[in-house]
Amino acid sequence: MSKQCVKCNEPFKGFGDTCSRCRRMGKSGTFRECEVCGTYVAGFGAICDSCAKGEPDNHVCVMPVYTVPEGKMADFKATFPAFYSAVQKGPKESLYFGWAVSDDNQVICRQAFTTAKALLGQLHEVGVALEVCRTVLGEEGRVDITVSGPASELAQLRTHLAVLSPTFYELDPGSRWYNRGAAGPDTHLQVSPTYKIASGKVDNFVGLVDKFYQSSKTSTKERLYYGWARDGDTFYCRQGFKSAEGYLAHLQDVKDVQKQAIDMSTNGVEVTILGPQEEIEKLKASSDEALKRMTCHFFELDQGSVWL
Repeated sequence: MSKQCVKCNEPFKGFGDTCSRCRRMGKSGTFRECEVCGTYVAGFGAICDSCAKGEPDNHVCVMPVYTVPEGKMADFKATFPAFYSAVQKGPKESLYFGWAVSDDNQVICRQAFTTAKALLGQLHEVGVALEVCRTVLGEEGRVDITVSGPASELAQLRTHLAVLSPTFYELDPGSRWYNRGAAGPDTHLQVSPTYKIASGKVDNFVGLVDKFYQSSKTSTKERLYYGWARDGDTFYCRQGFKSAEGYLAHLQDVKDVQKQAIDMSTNGVEVTILGPQEEIEKLKASSDEALKRMTCHFFELDQGSVWL
């Protein structure tokens, strides 16, 4: 059975708590380039301590899910360019923006901001495009909105967005940014599982969240952000990766605690996955046990999606 080296955090098999490579390096390790930030540092492993620890993640993410009436998808997708154009003129505090489409007539607009104020400013910029979307949807279509972020930011949005009846998930303080995307095309994979927990087991699940944080330290290289959010007895994991390989590596990191979390969920686990087609296909072909136990909803990311 493999275990995690206390110095480089990489899995290894053998005796003691340090892998053979780190033992050969001695007490001070070696001088190398961090695989995440490119900085040269002395130490162990392929990632510097700063990148491994990340920084607090306080971003606000809004994900409206549009159910588009049959025969209207082409008209709905025709509104995407107007949104992309408006976003480029929007608040500087915008982080990423893009569209993703499923095979069952659903569309998600993935958008994130450093503050609630920036989100409200963006809504002003895309006002005309939103009206066109509503016209295309008509009375047959619907919109379901999820908003995740720190409690202080959500408090600024509840009144403004009340008419849309969104679900607000309050972000856990342990949430972290690891690798911020550079301005340009956005191809990151976002995975958002939702766990509905029986009222008598909520405290137990909170304990599992701590274990998730502790167990997910060796897949940092491919991870962009990782954190948990909560709405009453429903828990929401917000996580972004550079690739499907990064997410699958993470699932191996947390496989034991993930099994416990799935077992504890009352109605199974629903997971929304957004990303480029080639990354989605890798997940569909995966034999990972946890992934197969969850009900996955895949959305192919539009090529116009951007980091801002």
